[in-house]
Amino acid sequence: MSALTNWFRTAGSPLTRRAVILIVVLAAVLTALAFKTQLSLLFRSGDTIHATFGQNYGLVSGKTKVKIAGLQVGVVSDVQQDADGTTHVDMKVDDGVKERLGSTPSARVEPLTVLGGEYALNLVPGGAGEYVDKAIPKSRTHVPVELDAILSALPSKTRKNLQGTIKEAGATLGDKNQKSIRSFARQAPRVLDPSTKLVTAVQGTRPQIDLPQLVGNLESIAAALNEQDAALARSLVNLNTTTTTLADHSNDLSATVARLPTALDETKAATDQLIPTLRQLDRTATGLQPTAERVGPLVRTLEPTLVDARPVAAKLPGLLEDAQPLVQDLVPTARTTKPILKDIKGPVIDRVDGPVLESLGSTYRGKGPFKDTGGGVQADNKFYQELAYMVTNLDRASMTQDAQGSLLNFQAGVSAGSVAPLNLDDALAQLIPQLKGSD
Repeated sequence: MSALTNWFRTAGSPLTRRAVILIVVLAAVLTALAFKTQLSLLFRSGDTIHATFGQNYGLVSGKTKVKIAGLQVGVVSDVQQDADGTTHVDMKVDDGVKERLGSTPSARVEPLTVLGGEYALNLVPGGAGEYVDKAIPKSRTHVPVELDAILSALPSKTRKNLQGTIKEAGATLGDKNQKSIRSFARQAPRVLDPSTKLVTAVQGTRPQIDLPQLVGNLESIAAALNEQDAALARSLVNLNTTTTTLADHSNDLSATVARLPTALDETKAATDQLIPTLRQLDRTATGLQPTAERVGPLVRTLEPTLVDARPVAAKLPGLLEDAQPLVQDLVPTARTTKPILKDIKGPVIDRVDGPVLESLGSTYRGKGPFKDTGGGVQADNKFYQELAYMVTNLDRASMTQDAQGSLLNFQAGVSAGSVAPLNLDDALAQLIPQLKGSD
């Protein structure tokens, strides 16, 4: 450095020294311009991200921009290509970009113009975790499909027809249609804004899943409709018939619709009146619930009886039919008997229902002159049984009849007292107790 300083001091004129300084400065500027990219990358702050692509698609070190959601966040710092075409790309990104990428980011090469030529590398965040400092694999990197590649894959006839289509499109966009195009351009924002909302809504809450499923379901529906085209045609014919019928009776239909409010009001009024009945029915049903719970065991108990009674029930219709004339004849008798039954009510029925039935149902014991009766084999007999025996014996005694009527049978018998002397007073006293002891 001292030698250079001494040279400047001992050199020629000041003009010469200024020329040398200018040359040195120009050389430094040219060197900086030549290595501008390398120098900018060297002094650029941030982190380095790696990605692997299947091919190098317009990526240039120091020039290709790195973007996230359309905003530049870095630049491609290095591009290396293997023999099989695999391309390894290093990206220098701004501070804080790594924290936004997620655990599984993806990278996509996108053209900056419709016709290509210039490209940008777009990073797409993905995953819920944090980014790990590893290269983005080829499975998550994509390159664009150029228009010329698509056209080269088309047949020559298709390309020729496409040329005609483009020519017609040029004519459509010509001066004659400029007014219509401008009108369309003015109306488009008002239409496209709701359309954007519609497209966003169609994508659903899971754009990667809901919309593909919807499209797949629509394809399935279309395939099913194509398979059932005859049934679909019949349905359309029936729909046409239905709409024609509705059109022919439009007046009646409109009158019915006009009367619907009144009918609804009447229905509401009837429903309001039905509410108390329903409430009472609810209370009744609640009260019947214990009874209903007991009906089941009762029905199970009665089931054998009902089975046995089925033949009797089967014969009842004929019996009732035969009994109908008898019932009809009993109607006048019942009307006549009704006043008699009313007269019987009162003390007569009370006496019969009280002491008479109690006496008939009690065990027979003789009283007064008959105090010696009711013993022995008759000890357990009821009074009505003794009456029955008496009537039966009287009936047997009067079984002998002739032309004059019934006769009483008497049969003479011999007992232990027959051999004793017969005392007329004692015999009469036994027959008539009141005569006992009289002179």
